[in-house]
Amino acid sequence: MIGIRAKPLLIIVALSALVMCMAATGEETADDQEQGADEPIEEERYTPAKDPEDEQLVFLDLERERIRRETDALNSLRKDVQQDIEELRQLQQQVETRLNELDRKQDERFSELAGIYNKMDSVEVTRILAEMDQPTSIEVLSRMKPASVAEILAAMEPEKAARWSKKLIDRQSK
Repeated sequence: MIGIRAKPLLIIVALSALVMCMAATGEETADDQEQGADEPIEEERYTPAKDPEDEQLVFLDLERERIRRETDALNSLRKDVQQDIEELRQLQQQVETRLNELDRKQDERFSELAGIYNKMDSVEVTRILAEMDQPTSIEVLSRMKPASVAEILAAMEPEKAARWSKKLIDRQSK
């Protein structure tokens, strides 16, 4: 179950990192490229001034304007990234809520099954558990009454009973 929970978080972290890297390197996403495809490319043209001091002022004004545009673009990207992160956090919360709900339902099902097996003959339960996968069998056994578990383990082959007993101890110590 831990692996299932970690996957959405890993995906969210990876997507966040990708978006931030793209913003930091100035890469455009496909959406940004499509939006900019219709806009004409604005070129700055440098025309030398007659006075060297005026020429420096013109150059500085052009640089200031270029920096302002880049700053605006970066701020816009930052805002987009923050919105994406917020959406990913909301999605993560939804996934965690759903996983918790599924865990609760699965716990209920295991408890119901253990209750049913507690009422059955131990030899029959032993046969049924032998056909299940081991993790499921151990989960069910861990929820059963100790007296029922003792009867079931006694009805098993000694090697198998020993392995399952070890698994039950390991599970209870977690």
